[in-house]
Amino acid sequence: MKLSGPCAGVENTIYYAAYVYFEKVRIATGKKITPKRQRNEEEHRLGMPLVDRRHVWVFMGKS
Repeated sequence: MKLSGPCAGVENTIYYAAYVYFEKVRIATGKKITPKRQRNEEEHRLGMPLVDRRHVWVFMGKS
């Protein structure tokens, strides 16, 4: 299943472990943070929400 978007895949249990691993690889290789990554970290200072917000429940009934 292909997911897209900045929060795609955050519900996957491997997401955090992969994030930590690739961050360590980035630091070990001496690469700088990309501008896109910098913007993402500024927008989500407390981290990414671990719930996918794409799924919505809609209830219809008498009001």
